[in-house]
Amino acid sequence: MLAHVIATESSPKALPLVSLSAFTGPRLLVLNNKGGVGKSTITTHLLRQLAKAGHQPALVDFDPQGSSLDWAEEQGEFWAVNDDPRRERLESMRLRIPAGCSHVVMDSPANLDPLLLNRLLDYADAILMPTQVSPMDVRALGRFLPNLLLHPRYRARRPKLGVIANRVGGNADTDLLERFLAPLSLPLLARLPERCDTSGPDTPLWSAIEPWLAR
Repeated sequence: MLAHVIATESSPKALPLVSLSAFTGPRLLVLNNKGGVGKSTITTHLLRQLAKAGHQPALVDFDPQGSSLDWAEEQGEFWAVNDDPRRERLESMRLRIPAGCSHVVMDSPANLDPLLLNRLLDYADAILMPTQVSPMDVRALGRFLPNLLLHPRYRARRPKLGVIANRVGGNADTDLLERFLAPLSLPLLARLPERCDTSGPDTPLWSAIEPWLAR
């Protein structure tokens, strides 16, 4: 497993590094403009499940809160960098990962700055969009998702896009969310309950995402 890199990026010199833009493996962006939907939770679960499945994922944390980066630092087994320009002004030098990584998982903040969204869409090969299923959350998704689909960078690159219903309560259902997604031809990849053991590779999250990525 690859050693992690903290915010100061004290990286092992023996590993050949490439910029995020030059990385040829899948770059998975966890994205939603709304806060509190579980973006960092999904990011860390996905990193753990990829590792347990025998892959070597890396983390790029674009969220200034740094929750995913803090988690990776505690784990001590993932290569992880953030987007702090105080480390390195040049983006191509700041966001560098080992060339031998299998996947890059990118965490993102809420209330996205338009310039940051442009950059994220330049990197993303696939977008995972967690959301909760309450009417308020579906309405928020309804404001953000159409704008994303019409975004010039999205239309130019056409990354895969799938939705994850997160923290689905015992009495809740996904009917409202599915009715919203159907006209957009977007898949609901997984339904994760409020309390879900997502530590293994065979959970609803990874088992749903893996074949979708392969299509």
